[in-house]
Amino acid sequence: MNRAPTTIQRPLRVGFLGVGEIAQQHAAVVQALGHQVYAGACRTGSSQRWARFSHIFPEARLIADGVSLLNDSAIDAVVACLPWDETPRWLDVLLSAEKPVLLEKPIALSGSSLARSMEVAGQKIGNKYVGLNRRFYEPVAAMRQRLSQGGLKSVAVEIPEDVKGFIDTYGPQIVGNTMAFYSCHVLDLVQHLLGALRPVRVYSYRSDYGRAGSYYSYTCLLETADALPVTLAINDNHSANMAIHFRFNDGTHWVLSPIEVLAVYDGFNIESVQGTQIKRFRPKEIRRVEADASYKPGFYSQMRAFLDGGIAPVASIEENMTLLRLVESIRESSIGRT
Repeated sequence: MNRAPTTIQRPLRVGFLGVGEIAQQHAAVVQALGHQVYAGACRTGSSQRWARFSHIFPEARLIADGVSLLNDSAIDAVVACLPWDETPRWLDVLLSAEKPVLLEKPIALSGSSLARSMEVAGQKIGNKYVGLNRRFYEPVAAMRQRLSQGGLKSVAVEIPEDVKGFIDTYGPQIVGNTMAFYSCHVLDLVQHLLGALRPVRVYSYRSDYGRAGSYYSYTCLLETADALPVTLAINDNHSANMAIHFRFNDGTHWVLSPIEVLAVYDGFNIESVQGTQIKRFRPKEIRRVEADASYKPGFYSQMRAFLDGGIAPVASIEENMTLLRLVESIRESSIGRT
């Protein structure tokens, strides 16, 4: 759907560190909100990415390097959209910048590296945020509203990781970092909805990916602060939909799958298979909420929150640390089965 720009005192000038596809989608939202796509920094002005970015946003200036972009006094805010393995190398500079920065994930690949960068930046991390846009989905808002009413019995999370595809796209070094890179969106969302989680029991299964090394699948029993059970399965190349299942004591079953869609079920429709003694029990759907896909889902509301001053639920650096600690605790708690 079309949205009118928000009411603003003056258009903000937004700079982009990295000008690839994700940056272009963020920039489209900046423009739709009535702000200015002011500048972009990339490795070279002759790149195809800059050619595409400058074609879509012809008023954008090319700035030679990221440090100059961050220090440019004409720029009000920066969106960092670097390749997955480059943001960690930039993290000290990004977190220490004076101006607000929205960082696409992963911002760090370990809790220790993030903690060091947070110490370097000090209080400057207060206006730095992480692009965990699924928090802003309309289905997630509906899920939060239902959870506020109580009665949750248990949660089950299923995350298939396309490890072969990741290797082809991002290189073999991605294998040891898939949870921080890919699964982090869903893991953050679960903690955003339920609070911090701790592992109770974790099983792992090792798969060999040759020169890329070993990948570990995980089957976990996690627990919330209120001792609510959360099961988590992260597996490589499984033909399963990513899903979060919420089971309530009123008999309803709320499912985010894909995360852009919330389906609510209550009871079953029972169907007989003609000519057999087989009966099919099909969950009876009573409600459906889908994310607005006018732009990349969640991007519009997330950017508006960021440019308005980091209004919740935009993800803070401290919340990203909680996410990385969960990833690390799952790995450290695992009982290997191969």
